[in-house]
Amino acid sequence: MSVGSVQRIEMTERESPVFGGTEFGAVGPYERLHGTLFGELDPTHPLNAGIVNLDRTARNAQGNVEYRSDFRILKPLDLDRGNGCLVYDVPNRGNQPILPRLNGAPDGGHPQHAGNGFLMRRGFTVVWSGWQGDVPPGNDGLTLAGMSGCPPSFGQEAIARDNIFYSALAGADRQQIGMRR
Repeated sequence: MSVGSVQRIEMTERESPVFGGTEFGAVGPYERLHGTLFGELDPTHPLNAGIVNLDRTARNAQGNVEYRSDFRILKPLDLDRGNGCLVYDVPNRGNQPILPRLNGAPDGGHPQHAGNGFLMRRGFTVVWSGWQGDVPPGNDGLTLAGMSGCPPSFGQEAIARDNIFYSALAGADRQQIGMRR
C-alpha cells in the first residue's frame, strides 16, 4: 500500500526566455515551463483520508484514483547560476500569487512581468501546481482533474505550509517586501 505516485510528466510548453529576456544580475534570464503531471492516489491509505470524497471516486484496475494536475516552473535559464532553492507557491483558485506579493508584479494568473525581480535576482526557482478540483479551465489557471465520480463541488484538503526565512534578508530587501525589524 502506497500513498500515491506520479505516473508520468508531460511538458507542453517552454517559454524561453521570459520577461523580455531581462538579465537578473549574476543569475541571468529566466524561463517558464508548462506541463501536466499524471498520478494515482490510494483512497484506502490513512494519509489520504483527509481528501474530501476520495473514497467515493472511480478507481482504476489497481484500486487507485487517477488524476492530472497542471504545473508551471519558473527557473533560471542556467540552473547553475541559481541559488539551488525551490519555492512552492500554493495557487489560489488556479492563480499564481507569489510574484504580485513578493516581486510587486501586477496581479494575474500568468506572470507576464517580473515586477522588481526580487526572487529572480536571488536565483529562486518557483513551482506551482493545480490542487483544487473545482477551478474551471482557462485564463492560464492551474487545474486538477480526473477524479471522476465526485460531486461537482469536489474539493481537496491538504496541509499547506508557508515559510519565509527573514534573517537572510538585508535592510533594503526587508523594506521592499514590507517587513519591519
